[in-house]
Amino acid sequence: MDRFAIGEKKILSLIKREIGKREILYIKDVGYREFLDDGNSFGVCSNPLLKKRKQTREYMALISDFYSDELLRLRRNNYSSSIRVQGQNYDNFLKESNNHGLGNVLVVYRFYPNKISGYYFVASGDHANAANHFCNELSLFSAIVDDIKQEIDGVVLNNSMHLEAKPLLKERVIDELFFF
Repeated sequence: MDRFAIGEKKILSLIKREIGKREILYIKDVGYREFLDDGNSFGVCSNPLLKKRKQTREYMALISDFYSDELLRLRRNNYSSSIRVQGQNYDNFLKESNNHGLGNVLVVYRFYPNKISGYYFVASGDHANAANHFCNELSLFSAIVDDIKQEIDGVVLNNSMHLEAKPLLKERVIDELFFF
């Protein structure tokens, strides 16, 4: 098993461990993505469909556009989280996610001078109250992120996961996100 795969397994295990400790039963998938200050990014996820889809060029183009817009919106408004709801279709990436029952997502971001870390929590597709739960339990998910942040940073560093990062963010986005 290569270093990235080892790191992926450890990161997903850490996130799932914290969800289990807090007995959050409606989360079916988790993930993590790092956006680096040079515009490159890498991510890991527990959903097999997303793992396969993120290998394709067309999917990477979808997420490039989506994340560029989302990160800029969050940065400009000084927000650190995003809730996506099954059925929202204002973006091609969201349409694609919804088509596969992966629309109920909470992302908790942490912005740093040299990177942005995103922690993903996907509710089961049929969970009608996911958005309400995410809103009501945002502090709980933020605490999960804060509790595991250093461990995940260590896994990323020890497994040189940044070496697998690929171009994702556009130059204008990089300038606004990291050089303000």
